[in-house]
This record gives sequence, C-alpha cells and structure tokens, in this order.
Amino acid sequence: RELNPSTDKECLDIMAWLSPLDFWKKQNDVFVKRQEGTGEWILDSKEFNDWLFGSGTTLWFPGIPGAGKTVLASIVVNHLREQLKNDASIGIVCIYCNYKEEHIQSPVNLIASLWAQLVQNSGSLSGEVKDLYRTHIRQHSSPTLSDMSKILQSEIGRYSKIFVVVDALDECPESNRSAMLKELRALQPTINLLVTSRFLDSIANDFEGATRLEISASAKDVQTYAIGRISREQRLSRLIGKDAALGKAIVETVVGNSKKMYEVLHYHINWSLPSYLYAKYISQVLTSSASYGLPGYEGN
Repeated sequence: RELNPSTDKECLDIMAWLSPLDFWKKQNDVFVKRQEGTGEWILDSKEFNDWLFGSGTTLWFPGIPGAGKTVLASIVVNHLREQLKNDASIGIVCIYCNYKEEHIQSPVNLIASLWAQLVQNSGSLSGEVKDLYRTHIRQHSSPTLSDMSKILQSEIGRYSKIFVVVDALDECPESNRSAMLKELRALQPTINLLVTSRFLDSIANDFEGATRLEISASAKDVQTYAIGRISREQRLSRLIGKDAALGKAIVETVVGNSKKMYEVLHYHINWSLPSYLYAKYISQVLTSSASYGLPGYEGN
C-alpha cells in the first residue's frame, strides 16, 4: 500500500530526510515521452527473459550515446511494474544516474533511494529505521553508507525477489560506482540487477561474466520514431501536407543520417528541417542534413 500523508507523517518525514532523490519522477518523465511502438524488442529478447526469470542474475546493456538506453530502461521498469503489480512479494526499484547531479547522487543517497522505493511499496517503517532517524536528529548527524546498507538489507528481507534497474552507470563517478556496485552485489541472490551504460573498459571489467546485450536502435524503431516525431512537428506536418513522396524522402534521409542515434534524429527533425519553412528548400535540407552534428552531446 502507499503511505497515507495524514496518518504516516512521521514516516514521510523520515523518508524525505533519509532519501532526497526521486527516481520515480524521472522514470515517469522518460516513459511518457517515449515514441509508442519502439523498444519493445528488448522485452522479447532471450537475454532479458533469462534475467527476468532467473535468480540473482545480472544483465548489462552497453551502448553508444544516443542509442536509447535510458528509454529502454524506462520501458523495462514499466513492464516490470505492470506485469508484477499484483505480487506484493516482489519489489521493483530504479536509479537514473546523472553526472549533473553528482553532488547529490552519492553512494549513501543512492542506497537510501532504493530503500525508500521499497518502503513506498510496503507502506511501513521498521522500529530500527525510526530509531536511526531519532538518533541522528538528536546528534545533528547524517546516516553513513553502513547505516543505509543495514536498513536496506532489513527491508529487502520482506521480499522474495527484487528487480533493480540502474541507468547510465557511466555517469556515476568511478569511486561512487564501485561503492554502489559493492553494496548491490552483497544483496544478491535476492536482487536481479540490470544496468545500462556507455562502453567503458572499467564498467566492462565490473560486469565480466554477466550477461551482456548491446543496445543499438533497430532500423524499425528509428523509422517509427522519425515518423512519430515528424507527425508531431506542426511546421513540418503543414509543409509536407499530403505529399507522401516528400514525407517518405524526409524520413529516409533523416533516418539515414542519424546513425541510429535518437538524439541526432531528434535534432534533425526539431531543428535543422523546421528551420526551412518553404517546400522549395526541403531538397537543400535533405542533401545537407548529414553535415548537421550534435555539438557537445553528452546524453545516453
């Protein structure tokens, strides 16, 4: 059950104090912005289903920047929530790493966030957690990583299995990354861990022996995304009108020039093409759009 603000004020105060991160908001923001019909291949893959039905399994999704890893992570989390929503013995938690939030995404806060997500699901706090909170309030201190690990392990004891999805691990500083992974691995085999990241040797070493599924946007997904985005871009939609040949040419060209990177595709559709508001200039855009890059792109 969910916590009731009127009757569980102390619980809510404790959770807010222990866990300043809100990854469910990020999860919802990413998932609702996805292009419907894309990314579903991941749910049918053997690697994913082996991870899903295994015990203590680890699955690593490496991929280039812009390949759609974060959207795929949100699709996985949503799928788990929908498929397992009637089983209270199973927990589903997520982390979305962001280098811009490095100052707040410390190992202790990340572990605390996992604990808070589980508590939101169970709807109650243990006496141990309340004692920890009151002690630190009296002493004007903060919980340590050891403190949070203990109460997370205690909370996990309420579940038969927990799915943990960590997106963009590469955006977590290496020292923080190592500390978090150490804590998560100590929780196996109760947890099944899924991680997305860019290709980095240090991360590859961390997941040596784990199941690996390289993330690369499929041609079908990229085309579906392009058609969906163009239909929502009012200036382009008006420009193309009922000219099916022109619409097809635009889709084929921007898809071809995207190199299967969603962020590049998004740039072409939302910036380079709409900047030409008259049909006579479309051919110029189509022949030159390959030269439009994505300066400074640092996303996943």
